Amino acid sequence: MKKIGLIGGLSYLSSIEYYKIINEEVQKSLGGHHSAPIVLYSLDFDPIANAMFNNDWGFVKLELIKAVEYLRASDCTFIAICCNSVHKVFDEVEVEVESQSKLFHIIEPTINIIARMGLKKVGLLGTKFTMAEKFHEPYLKKYEIDVLTPNIDLHEKINEIIFSEICHERLIKASKRFLLDVAQDLIQKGAEGIILACTELPTVIKSEDLDTILFSTTDIHAKAIAKILMAKSTGIELIA
Repeated sequence: MKKIGLIGGLSYLSSIEYYKIINEEVQKSLGGHHSAPIVLYSLDFDPIANAMFNNDWGFVKLELIKAVEYLRASDCTFIAICCNSVHKVFDEVEVEVESQSKLFHIIEPTINIIARMGLKKVGLLGTKFTMAEKFHEPYLKKYEIDVLTPNIDLHEKINEIIFSEICHERLIKASKRFLLDVAQDLIQKGAEGIILACTELPTVIKSEDLDTILFSTTDIHAKAIAKILMAKSTGIELIA
């Protein structure tokens, strides 16, 4: 199998999910005691989060470049960042890092699945950085898919819930109800499914919570990574 490099710690909760899902997929496909060859570069999230809140995306970019360079030196064929928000600087990192290792965008496999299902309008929930910056839109426009995000006046509250509650595993019932109401509003506005474009959201919003299709970028990205790892040995078609 190829070796995958994961940039995690953003937060560590979603990194745990990535590791678990990738290895589950590998063992399910290959059997025995097979597990995935993974190198995890786990960043300290606190300075990254502070830089995001202070709009210091240059710092975020440099930290990601350091991580990519480390993983490249570890002979990782593919590198994935286990966080939606920092993909704001994905293109800049990709341009500046001259490497034979391929950076694998978090939203790409999710959009491909949505396109194959024939959906034309989806809702998106994530941090304020993901919802406001719209760095996912080029992938959506490629397949002429419209995206609905919550009203901008709700972004700060959603962000606060993610960073202050979900990342610390202390979500209160009222906050979950708020998130579900926001998602329901997107559904009422025509969303045919909801993209959970924050790697922590799938830990608290489940399929039974909403009468719609949920697209977990964590789950889809991790499973796509597993397929890439096994492609040469098993002939599994890549999500591309």
